Amino acid sequence: MSQHVTTDTGGEIKSRSILTTSEQSFLEDGVTRPTPRPRPKPFKHSHILGELEKARPIKQEDLINKINYLNFIEREVYIHLRDQRQGSDLLITARPEPIVSQRPIFNITGQCPLEAGLYTPLHVILPTDSSMVIVDITPGSITAEHISFELPDKGYEVNTREIKRHACKDIEVDIRQNAFYTHGKLVDYSPKGIKIWIEEKDSSPFTWFNDEAEITVTVRRGDKAILAMKTTCIRHSRDSQAMEMVLKPVKASITQFRGRKIRNPRHKMVPPLEARFTHPLCGTGVAREVFDITSSGFSVLENKAHAVLVPGLIIPELTLDYAGVLKLECMAQVIYTKEHDEENNRCGLAILDMDLNSYTHLANILESSIEPNARVSPDIDLDALWEFFFETGFVYPKKYNYVRRYKKDLVNIYANLYTKHPEIARNFVYKKDGRIYGHVSLIRAYEKAWMFHHLAARPLDNTMGGFVVMKQINHFCNELCRMPSANLDYFICYFRPENRFPYLLFGGYAKKLRNPAMCSLDEFTYMIVSSKGPGKADLPDDWILRDFSNSDLEELELSYEKKSGGLLLNMLGVGRDVRGKEELERLYERLGFLRRWQMYSLLQDEDLRAVFVVNRSNILLNLSELLNCIKIIITDEKDLPWDVLKAVIWKLSSMYPMDKVPVMIFPSTYVEEKNLKFDRKKYMLWIYDSRYVSEFMEFMQSRFKIKYW
Repeated sequence: MSQHVTTDTGGEIKSRSILTTSEQSFLEDGVTRPTPRPRPKPFKHSHILGELEKARPIKQEDLINKINYLNFIEREVYIHLRDQRQGSDLLITARPEPIVSQRPIFNITGQCPLEAGLYTPLHVILPTDSSMVIVDITPGSITAEHISFELPDKGYEVNTREIKRHACKDIEVDIRQNAFYTHGKLVDYSPKGIKIWIEEKDSSPFTWFNDEAEITVTVRRGDKAILAMKTTCIRHSRDSQAMEMVLKPVKASITQFRGRKIRNPRHKMVPPLEARFTHPLCGTGVAREVFDITSSGFSVLENKAHAVLVPGLIIPELTLDYAGVLKLECMAQVIYTKEHDEENNRCGLAILDMDLNSYTHLANILESSIEPNARVSPDIDLDALWEFFFETGFVYPKKYNYVRRYKKDLVNIYANLYTKHPEIARNFVYKKDGRIYGHVSLIRAYEKAWMFHHLAARPLDNTMGGFVVMKQINHFCNELCRMPSANLDYFICYFRPENRFPYLLFGGYAKKLRNPAMCSLDEFTYMIVSSKGPGKADLPDDWILRDFSNSDLEELELSYEKKSGGLLLNMLGVGRDVRGKEELERLYERLGFLRRWQMYSLLQDEDLRAVFVVNRSNILLNLSELLNCIKIIITDEKDLPWDVLKAVIWKLSSMYPMDKVPVMIFPSTYVEEKNLKFDRKKYMLWIYDSRYVSEFMEFMQSRFKIKYW
């Protein structure tokens, strides 16, 4: 005989008919007969009927509204029957028709028709959230296909479970347990457990399943994983063709990111933010008030009976709504759930990703409670900005002599950078009463690297503006570096060794750390070379300049490792897929800016002598043209004559619109050994792996007695 597997989905009970092997053989032999309709199922919750005296009464008009709502969402109800032959209680499903009077009609679905005189209908059971509404069936019209009766004056609401189970649709589940592997469908879930339906044809042998061992579960919508967790089996039932299992999570929390000693503080906002999203498992809309928030995540309170959040759950699209005037989009993951009070759980969510504009808005909201005069990318009076640059000596006479020739271009570029707030740059400003006292910018210089530049400050009472903006940028980047859309794998900063503040801050940290794989410091010689060379500068016959090739990579890496062992090649993305580089170039172009870089190799008889990084940007995008220069990494100082190098520089400088092109040479000892007669200076290139930003904050805290909050 066919077997019946029953599934309980949050009060919605479904019956599946499974043919036995003998029935399949019988049908395969060509004998045709109707598919048997499942019989009514036993009613196993008769104890709830004894609780009706203590249950909350529901008025007739509210019963009508509930029944019409169930019709609207096309949800079935249950009919409680009594078998007159055996005296047993049974359960069948039915669909309600709209009520236009006080006489509802329920059409029986799925089960065998009611046989006159064999069954007595006793109650209609309406499923609602975590409760059931019980309605007595009064004498009325009962046929084989439907039941109609006069609705009583009231029904009774009975709580049936502590936590509501949520029905799921089109959700796949992968299950692994040692040699046992299968995939199935998620039937329903609650934070306490998930119910899965598995067919034998999609599975390893069911006999390999051990209901006492831990099970790894990955839940997917399409090809996107939205939940992964370790579970144990609460119960399961199976036959030769299918299995149903109920699993519960092993842990109430997960660890998504490495720990940090310094974490951005949490804030309770007034008014509070609201987190809204479509639940990825059941597809229903969810809204929760934010209990507290930081730039890395937030927590919400949710009623235990209506809980929907489970640790590990990834929410691809979540909106943080601030007072209805600011909406911040992000991707989040539930990290923990724990009891908050008798009625509520507190659930922590990590922000996995957020676009730069939304993150900037969030950072400003949070930063204002710590340092009200500090802002990220605020609207700035450009006259105040230029006054600040000149007053602090950042634009010194020699630099101004170069800058003034491009004044019109400069004004337009900085108007775009500081008023339109493009996603390639962020400005950190400490100002009071419209006057700027501290400033530093971040600009996306390479595919995965952002550059500190234009760091300047002047005192305000007893406040050092330089430290304020560095604290501010640490707050901002402490969590931003975890977000993929920021493309922030590395920080870079150029500074002159004689500039005391950056030398102590950036240079001091690199020297203290003494680990160039985390933080490297490379010395370059910086000099200005005329782009008007002798015209055609031919290379000797045994020399060739060509595009950089991956065949040059090994020799370049060996040379740089010997001289530095730092992060320069990783930061430049040498050997990496060029698509990311091209995307950044298109982004700059779309925003009205120029940013390109191309690598060339100089070889003598197939031996690599130097690699050239031709950086191009808008003139004075960086006031020292550090993004608009030729960077040279010499692999063989001894066998590279200056005349050959000079000829290549003249050739490449034709790509620039300026009369004079900055050139940066590494290692800096090459220029000294060749005794070149150029006006030159030293620049230190500081590169830092952003995964360790918290350690840099610790250094600032201990070395400069910085108090973050």
